[in-house]
Amino acid sequence: MKKSCRQVVFDLIRNRKVISGKEIAKTTGFSAGAVSSAVSALMKEGFIVKEKFKSSTLKKSNIHGRPPLFLKIKPDYEFYIGCEIQNSHILVAVVDAYQQARIVRCFELPEPDQDLAETLEYIFRQVLQEVSFPKRVKGFGVCLPGSVDFHQGVIVHSPRVKSLTNYPLARILEERLHLPVVIENSARASGLAEVKFSQDKNLRNVIYIRIGKGIGSAIIIEGKLFRGSNDMGGEVGHIVVEDNYAAPLCTCGNRGCLETLASCPAMVRRANQLIQQGAHSCLESVFRDAPDAVKFERLVEAAAINDKVALIVFEETITYLIRALGMLINLLNPDSIILGGEEVKAKEFFLDQIKLRIKTKVITEVMQNLRIEFSHIGVEAGAFGVALLTQEKVHSILGSKISY
Repeated sequence: MKKSCRQVVFDLIRNRKVISGKEIAKTTGFSAGAVSSAVSALMKEGFIVKEKFKSSTLKKSNIHGRPPLFLKIKPDYEFYIGCEIQNSHILVAVVDAYQQARIVRCFELPEPDQDLAETLEYIFRQVLQEVSFPKRVKGFGVCLPGSVDFHQGVIVHSPRVKSLTNYPLARILEERLHLPVVIENSARASGLAEVKFSQDKNLRNVIYIRIGKGIGSAIIIEGKLFRGSNDMGGEVGHIVVEDNYAAPLCTCGNRGCLETLASCPAMVRRANQLIQQGAHSCLESVFRDAPDAVKFERLVEAAAINDKVALIVFEETITYLIRALGMLINLLNPDSIILGGEEVKAKEFFLDQIKLRIKTKVITEVMQNLRIEFSHIGVEAGAFGVALLTQEKVHSILGSKISY
């Protein structure tokens, strides 16, 4: 759907932070009258305000004569609440009109027999009490691992709420909260946040991979999430990186998917397998006494003291990762590869090796401007990202109401 003049003007002011009416007309190509009408409507409803600058500031910007009218979004005009259902808790963030985090809170996961929508409604209302202007909260976003129908707001299936399949969470919450609600996959929300909150404002094309209990991913092209024809685009975890009958069977039905070989549980299983085959490790007693209780952190600790098994596992994992990354980089020519999730704990073992070995899988010219880095946001990325997606949804609804 083509954006209305009002929405284009609003988006431009929000993205530029501060901009003059003349510059809006020049950038958008709209007539001065159309821009003036859009600005008047936005000011009347309290979306934007005039910005005054000192004369010294204008001189530094080489602006002389009658000072132009500068406009900016009111930071506290609107707030959005985003939450991510994580492994052990629900993390909630509140962002303002400038996409700045105002509040971050943590809540316990509900019991399996508790109603998810009821729990999320309770969390929303608890956080709402902390917002300075509760009536200015315009939407609520929820993200979680698994398969999500973004456009319908449906949880298709998720390892976090295994009892729910094809669950219309957005519709249920919208009926209870009387606000727009967005449901998204955690990795996609996190990847979007990494781009939008980056210090590099030229970051447009990114491959984000989140390694934890599974492997989630997001592909951002020209600043937008790539979804594919039926919302399944960017499933990096299901790229086959080991094509033989002995490769582990994936939940998708294929063998040798990246997720089965490079996720945190996969690395722990591989360490146990090597020990069972006779390899010596400081983890032998741990696996013998309680193999199901061994966490990824124990592998990181073992690698830090040069444990042979841990280092072999990390070396193999890097091999699988660069096979997948090499294909993606050659295909998409991204600005950046961002790695997030639990693997961040082992970045000292992964980052330099990935940067070095990826060169053997990628066209030289594609590597010239490529950055490979770990997440700079951390555990809040999902909550931030789904809050931003909620903001986009609300602004889209706003823009469709008025057209010039």
